[in-house]
Amino acid sequence: MDTGAHGMRDIGACRVQGIGLDDLKNTRMARSKELVPGVGRFSRSQVFAKRALYKGPKKATTPATESPAETVEKTVGGEKNGGKRLVPTTKAPRFYPAEDVRQPKKSRKSPNPPSLRTSITPGTVLILLAGRYRGKRVVFLKQLASGLLLVTGPYKINGVPLRRVNQAYVIATSTKVDVSPLKVDDKFNDSYFAKPSTKAVSSAEEEFFEDGKPKAKQPIPESKAADQKEVDNALLASIKKTENLSKYLKASWARQAKSISLKTDFIENNFGMFALHRARLRPQILKPPHKRLTDRRFFVQSVCNGFLDLALALPIPPSLPTYSTTIIIVTVVTRFALLPISIWVRFLTSVLPKYSEVVVPEIEKLKPLVSKRVLEEMKAAGFRGDKKVWQKIHSEKCVQVLTARRKELVKEHHCSPLPTIIVPPLSQLPVFISFTIVLSRLAVVPTPLDSESFFTLTSLIHPDPTMTLPVILGFLTMANVESGNWVMNAAEKEQKRTVEAQEEKRVAEGGKPRIYPGNVFKSVLRTVSVIRIIIAAMAPGSVTLYWVTSAAFGLVQTWYIEWTDARRRRRRIALQLAQQNPPVNQSQFRRGR
Repeated sequence: MDTGAHGMRDIGACRVQGIGLDDLKNTRMARSKELVPGVGRFSRSQVFAKRALYKGPKKATTPATESPAETVEKTVGGEKNGGKRLVPTTKAPRFYPAEDVRQPKKSRKSPNPPSLRTSITPGTVLILLAGRYRGKRVVFLKQLASGLLLVTGPYKINGVPLRRVNQAYVIATSTKVDVSPLKVDDKFNDSYFAKPSTKAVSSAEEEFFEDGKPKAKQPIPESKAADQKEVDNALLASIKKTENLSKYLKASWARQAKSISLKTDFIENNFGMFALHRARLRPQILKPPHKRLTDRRFFVQSVCNGFLDLALALPIPPSLPTYSTTIIIVTVVTRFALLPISIWVRFLTSVLPKYSEVVVPEIEKLKPLVSKRVLEEMKAAGFRGDKKVWQKIHSEKCVQVLTARRKELVKEHHCSPLPTIIVPPLSQLPVFISFTIVLSRLAVVPTPLDSESFFTLTSLIHPDPTMTLPVILGFLTMANVESGNWVMNAAEKEQKRTVEAQEEKRVAEGGKPRIYPGNVFKSVLRTVSVIRIIIAAMAPGSVTLYWVTSAAFGLVQTWYIEWTDARRRRRRIALQLAQQNPPVNQSQFRRGR
């Protein structure tokens, strides 16, 4: 009996209740006091040590083993050797250990299979928490002799074949499938899933290569494929009776914050131990309160879940891939929504020719005049100093005067290039980056995108192994840059070549090259088209598919806008020529003659 404070308090309580000490001695008391319901003061191993049952006598009798003799008598030749000699049976060790070597204790544990959880019954839908099919929902069939669970997807719904799983790595849900029509044969045992024994090879190289060729993958036996089809057919007949049950089994599971907690037996049985382990003994006064994480991750996850729900809700034909088709539809819809902004941006870019044709030549003409005037003002002010100081102050004053004049001309002609540089990326980048982040988050396993392929993509979460889509993306981006030349007629192309030749001639004669924002923007896009090929080669297939779709839509949009602008420009030029040269009336020409 415990003689501490708890023991004295228990004896006092017994006296108050009228229980004698003799009765108390005969009463068996718990060695491990219960701290909270289900949690004792001592662990199971500590209680076992306190009971000291392992020190008691064992009733089991073990057969006596005869220890071998330490020495053996052998005959030795020679007259002076005595004829016989005792020889040790074991050879003495060459080295002696510096310390006593601890001998391992014999294990008395017997390999008993674990008992099945009460929440798991035949037909229960389980959620796998580890392994290749992590996050998949499966149907429980039976428990094997080893204690492992026999489960299946079925394979036709979510791709999970007949396999064994440990019940420690599953969550049991309240959903059940009627498996009474299915008869699970006795052949589905642990030996059914054992790997066939193969003859060992001499080296690892021979194991990997056979006759100079890679080792072929072992095909699935026809008997196991037939067993899988038989089980799937029986389960599908029961699953089709319940509405949306097949979609439920096909969807992957992932735990989210701020979501409704799953009231499973696994969580309820371990909640008390988890709370006791995480509880603080006393509050930390000097430490500031813990700040909660921001909701950015959870917002992205909610958008990802909304995308998956949209893919399942859209009436997409079964012949088309669900998620790839949804990516293309969402891309086209978002680009159509941003089309008015693109047209407005196109209107802003129409001021670039006016800036390069009016403002830039005017500033070039003013440079020598401003330089001369600033120099005269500095001489009139009596400025003295070093030549380098003169040049520095002179250039600063010239820049101030020319900058002020440039601002006046831009304001007068309404041709500021700044909005044309800032507005296009600001109108497209937020949606582009946001959807790219969402698709990248969806490519993290476990995800249903893993089981879908499209065109040359073997999976939407892996890069394109053939590099087809990244190369197409680069060509589409480059074509988007050069689409303006497609709608130009022969006269416009000749005029453009003439202007470029005049500019090259002016630069060759000593003039400074002019900077055209449109040409700079095109040069940047040409570089970006090459960089996008490299990035798309490493990005998930879903992201690459989104980029290719967006680039294709952008190419069609740019070509249409360029074509309408060229058509409108030609009509305006024809109207101006008609006003300058009115047609001559033939009757008036005859009368005058």
